[in-house]
Amino acid sequence: MIRRKLSALAAVSVAVGLASLLMAGAAAGRQGAAGAEKELRAQADLFAAGWNHGDAKAMAAVFAVDADLINPFAATAKGRDGVEKFFANELGTLTKGTTFTIKDFSSHLLQPGLATEDMDIEIAGGAMAPDPAKPLKNHAFLVVKKQGGKWLVVNLRAWSYLPPPPPPTAAK
Repeated sequence: MIRRKLSALAAVSVAVGLASLLMAGAAAGRQGAAGAEKELRAQADLFAAGWNHGDAKAMAAVFAVDADLINPFAATAKGRDGVEKFFANELGTLTKGTTFTIKDFSSHLLQPGLATEDMDIEIAGGAMAPDPAKPLKNHAFLVVKKQGGKWLVVNLRAWSYLPPPPPPTAAK
């Protein structure tokens, strides 16, 4: 009888210990995700600052060496050097004189060192959006990985939202 009670008590102690470890791990995961969210937002803000200062090198610095991107016009770039050349060209032509503003940002930590980012952005000014009341509204989805203590963009896909189609007309 005493032996059964001791076995039951030991089983309960093991279960409580495992539950405590799982809860501590979950709490640490939430803290890790919160820290990653701040780091990821800071990385996105570095890109925006580079854009707003016309600095293609700063923009490309947040990309991994093997990164690739597709912009809303289906133009592509591969590798950090290609991304830098791409943005240098864009900043001198299509996006010259524009500002880049992150309107909404979210990230999802998939596992330590790997995350996704979603952001709604507005591009205003320049020849692209000369009317300040009508900025271009785009969305970007990024896959990012942590390398050398820095979050770097591996893939960037950006697109513009299309207006909804008109409602169907009633049949006569």
